[in-house]
Amino acid sequence: MTPSRLQHRPLPIAASVGYEIHEFLAWEALLLDHHRYEEWTGLLTTDLVYLSPGKKWNHEVLVSAARQATREHASLASHTRRLVSNVIISPADCSREFTVNSYVLLMGARPNENETKWATVERCDRLRRTAHAFQISRREIHFAQSAAEPRLPDIL
Repeated sequence: MTPSRLQHRPLPIAASVGYEIHEFLAWEALLLDHHRYEEWTGLLTTDLVYLSPGKKWNHEVLVSAARQATREHASLASHTRRLVSNVIISPADCSREFTVNSYVLLMGARPNENETKWATVERCDRLRRTAHAFQISRREIHFAQSAAEPRLPDIL
């Protein structure tokens, strides 16, 4: 389900599940903000589908991109921050999965740049509950502005 297809108010979920999912999204943002990409890949299912305009990635490609980003950020630290908001959670087709729509405000500056750049993203995620946590099994992202989209490591 893409974010633009969310036409009806979602079914209610338990408050404790909503809290866990909010915490999961905050933890994911922290890992990415601090360039902890190897840890971030642990939040992904092996059957992951990751879609952005005109692009499709799977688990293997994202793990490879995460390794590359880790090497790049070891010598070149950019400052990116993610603010996750407008989180709407609904149960998916099975009891272990949830559809999560959210907005992300990305703010960042590369080294030697004085100007902070902004990007807004609308996401539709499918989260799967495992024995100990949640994992992302599907993510579809849509940029609010179509001009310069951020590079993959910036939006992971």
